[in-house]
Amino acid sequence: MIAKLQKFRAISKNTAILSLILSSTISLIGCNSNASENSISQKDVTSEIQSSTKPNIVEDKTQQAANSAEKQTKTAKVNPVKLTSSQIGQVKQALTGKNLIAEHAFQVNLENFGNTLFVPAEESPQPKLGLYLIKDNQIEFTFPLPEDVQSWNFLELDAVSFDKNSQNDGTEILLISKYWAGPGGPGSSEPFPVAMFYNQSNDSFQLNKKVTQKLIDEQVKTIAEARKFLN
Repeated sequence: MIAKLQKFRAISKNTAILSLILSSTISLIGCNSNASENSISQKDVTSEIQSSTKPNIVEDKTQQAANSAEKQTKTAKVNPVKLTSSQIGQVKQALTGKNLIAEHAFQVNLENFGNTLFVPAEESPQPKLGLYLIKDNQIEFTFPLPEDVQSWNFLELDAVSFDKNSQNDGTEILLISKYWAGPGGPGSSEPFPVAMFYNQSNDSFQLNKKVTQKLIDEQVKTIAEARKFLN
């Protein structure tokens, strides 16, 4: 009887050990399965993140290209070009009663104006200089003139220069002209140079009175001389 009891205990012990081994094996399999699922899940998340960031990278490059193109457009040169015979005819229609100074009239590319015509003209009966921007057969802008020249007689326009302002992408316009003060005026017997300097401000041009007066006082006669004062 005792021998049978010992044999039964041995079988029970072996059964318990076997159950423990099976339980451990199942746990390990479960852990491996969870680890595999976690690995797959992490891959999916990583894939989703990479997928979501790719369009942003493309979009950033596209925006950079657009910004670069916009910058190049804004800093484009004025590119003055002599007027064609057709443009001269249009200008004469827009400036009825004024004498076009064709030698110094140009088609120019200006910020906020686009391609437009810069046109100087002589007005009468008192000889006066008029400066205009003309587009689509209409006067878009009339340049202000220095107060001093209102009483002087305009003789001729010698030179016109266009330059880009690197700070605001606007255009600077510099002119050299000759005037005669008339009987009793300062230096009335001799013509004298009058330089004018304009700064662009959005869709208009302003006479830089301080610089213009300095150029007149110094009797600057050429664009090169005027540039030395501006620099």
